[in-house]
Amino acid sequence: MKEIARQLLEIGAVKFNPDSKNPFVFKSGIKSPIYCDNRSAYGDPDVRAMIVHALEKNAEAMWDEYDKQHDIRANVVIVGVATGAIGWGFGVASNYLDAPFAYARTEAKDHGTKQKIDGYKLTPDDKVIIVEDLISTGGSSLAAVEAVRETGAEVIGMVAIMTYNFPTAAKAFENAGVSLITLTNYTELVKVAVEEGCFTPEVGAVLDNWHNAPENWGEL
Repeated sequence: MKEIARQLLEIGAVKFNPDSKNPFVFKSGIKSPIYCDNRSAYGDPDVRAMIVHALEKNAEAMWDEYDKQHDIRANVVIVGVATGAIGWGFGVASNYLDAPFAYARTEAKDHGTKQKIDGYKLTPDDKVIIVEDLISTGGSSLAAVEAVRETGAEVIGMVAIMTYNFPTAAKAFENAGVSLITLTNYTELVKVAVEEGCFTPEVGAVLDNWHNAPENWGEL
């Protein structure tokens, strides 16, 4: 977990901007002084391989635990969440697990077949592990879970690169009955950033204040 955080910092995937008048804005609408662009890692072969391999290890552990509980060897499909996790999910499915792959949209496309799921056609017999890029409130991630469940397939769980550790997201996953494993998280990322001298104590204070009440940060 710590090494993934360090690598994301080293390749510049993590951005800091303590100016509340010019915040990063998440898809959920949350304004933030920090943004983690995991897609930057696609361009670094070593970091990309490290992330895909770590995601695969967690997916395999989740798969093994499911099999142990049900006394079977399930046929698992890997589903990446569009768009940020399509590449991560494909890497996990093809490089390591040799599993069928599909990707899930949070909303149906407005043309063609108008499907939410593309690639492998899911059926009620399928068991699915979802691969996600980044989790803030969990809204778009859980929308992908719902898209999979609409096909009748069973979601074993989700593996993701990072979560911002918002209590609302943890509660949302709990309410949805979705097991989540992440490679790193906000707390670990900030800890490593402090160790590496990535920002001043003043920026650290801004980050603490934001994380304690993200819904109020950036208001003018």
